[in-house]
Amino acid sequence: MAVDGPEAELHANRIDVRHSGAILVAGSRVDVEGLTRARAMGVRGVIVGGVIGSDVLALRASIERQDASIQASPSFALVVLDGYGKRPIPRSAWEALVACGGQEVGLSITPPLVLFGPGAGLPAVGPDRVRVTAGPLLGRNGRFVRLVGSRRRPGGVFQECARVALDPIALPGSEELVDVPIADLERDG
Repeated sequence: MAVDGPEAELHANRIDVRHSGAILVAGSRVDVEGLTRARAMGVRGVIVGGVIGSDVLALRASIERQDASIQASPSFALVVLDGYGKRPIPRSAWEALVACGGQEVGLSITPPLVLFGPGAGLPAVGPDRVRVTAGPLLGRNGRFVRLVGSRRRPGGVFQECARVALDPIALPGSEELVDVPIADLERDG
């Protein structure tokens, strides 16, 4: 775990030679300097919530230059869990990665997967758990309560919505009930 939380960013100055051979969990974002430094320090892979396209292109160009040289570097993987830009690692994925911290894991390129060992002790996720994937509540987790039908959204658009009891941010035990478009929800776990 190279950062303290799923929303944190991994900066290049936090990566050093003690991470050689490791797979780093980078939080919501890592820039091209961090990726380049990770490769130079012998890191085998980085798991991140989001990345910027130009950083991926720069990383690919760096890898291609290294592969064209006489001495090829060890393989390096970048696993992006949630998409473009600064995106927090989904809560269930973060909890799974924390549970496996310090243990051996693997990375698969095709299909892109993080592989946990049989004794990983992954946390159980309830069948009613959901995560908001877009809009002002992006990244929030909660519990699906029920379908509420069509609701008028900003801009006058009507969308089918679900009532979600969002997990508390500050006060434990204080769920916040909100109506979220179904298109902006995904099952968590």
